[in-house]
Amino acid sequence: MRPAGKPAAVGVHRSRTRPDFDVEFEWFWNRAEAEMGVRSDFESQLGVRAPHAGAPAPDEVVEAAHAYRRIRDWLGAMPPGQVAVLKAAYEAWPWPTALYDELGRLTGIAVRFACVYGGETCPEDESRKKRVLLVRAAVLSVECERYRAVHLAPLVPLRREAEKYFTRAQHAYARARGKGPCVVKPVGRSS
Repeated sequence: MRPAGKPAAVGVHRSRTRPDFDVEFEWFWNRAEAEMGVRSDFESQLGVRAPHAGAPAPDEVVEAAHAYRRIRDWLGAMPPGQVAVLKAAYEAWPWPTALYDELGRLTGIAVRFACVYGGETCPEDESRKKRVLLVRAAVLSVECERYRAVHLAPLVPLRREAEKYFTRAQHAYARARGKGPCVVKPVGRSS
């Protein structure tokens, strides 16, 4: 029996992600705004040289907005800390290749833990936060290369902690979301 207030351990077999969750999170944090019509004006600045993809059809914008709202509501039903873990895992960042090769999707979570363990706090300002996280990632990447022959010693505790938090966040999303098909329209599917 576990002590009161301590979360139950999650088995390794339960740490696999569901493909529809991967699609929803990747889309939500990296592509949703563009699919809802919030696009950069860079293409229009190119004039006739721009490779016009054209504006999205109104029904595509509505579908994207509906999917965004549903995912946002499911995430809103979760504890904020678990949402932050999922965002750290799925939001696209320019992580050092050696580090990403070792940690994969857990990279963003592990880098944040490394900051905490190093006594750093993540600033609220996005540009400062990005700088702090990328500097810590570069340090971890160097350590990753240095300790490669000894089983990546500095990354082992970070990976374990990231796996634990990632798995709990995935399960919280599954509870909030319930069953059902992926709400994100697959890329390349014609209407």
